[in-house]
Amino acid sequence: MRELSAAELLDAWERALAASALERPLILLAAAVNESRDEIAEWSLGARNAQLLALRARVFGDEMNAVANCPACGERLEMNLRVSDFSAPLIETISPPTRELRVNGYALTYRLPNTNDLLAAQPARDFETARETLLQRVVVNVAATHEPHAAALLDTRALDELTAQLERDDPLATMRVNLKCPNCSHAWETVFDIANFFWLELDAWAKRMLREVHALASAYGWSETEILALSPQRRELYLEMIT
Repeated sequence: MRELSAAELLDAWERALAASALERPLILLAAAVNESRDEIAEWSLGARNAQLLALRARVFGDEMNAVANCPACGERLEMNLRVSDFSAPLIETISPPTRELRVNGYALTYRLPNTNDLLAAQPARDFETARETLLQRVVVNVAATHEPHAAALLDTRALDELTAQLERDDPLATMRVNLKCPNCSHAWETVFDIANFFWLELDAWAKRMLREVHALASAYGWSETEILALSPQRRELYLEMIT
């Protein structure tokens, strides 16, 4: 993964503006790694998240400040997280093509879910339909059959076991944080969505950067390219002088 200049970050942000929440991380990662959007869409979700964490650390550093509301009393909590908190075994962007699982009398051949699977499940009317769509895509074979919708042959217990195994195989696919409310002492687990969190940070940064470009261009007559080429420290000093 390479360092992105301020201009490259703004270009990636602009391309992602009109994209969906699932497409945005693909666009951002494609700007920083030597792979295309289509190739990144085939990475497992854990591999995608690991690369998003790495990109976020390069752009904004290790510390991440987020907020959550207590489900018991509604208290607003600040979460002080670090990229390094989400440690997991080294995740290769190219996962083994298939894996095996025996459960409840079934012999399953499956693969890890990727962004294309989420895109296919997105139109589903409810969570269970989306889950079924995703599992139908990732289950390659049940026992000796090769039916296109093999997951439909499985019972509820087998599907639950497969879901749990997918989380063990790809631990960063769903990133969880344990929290405890200081107001009512309620403890719970919440999901941390690195793709959405990073996008919100980048969106705020990009809009602030454009305001800085406008201010400096108005004061000095410099072009956007010249202003973005300045280091953050020099941009800040020039802004202080004009304000």
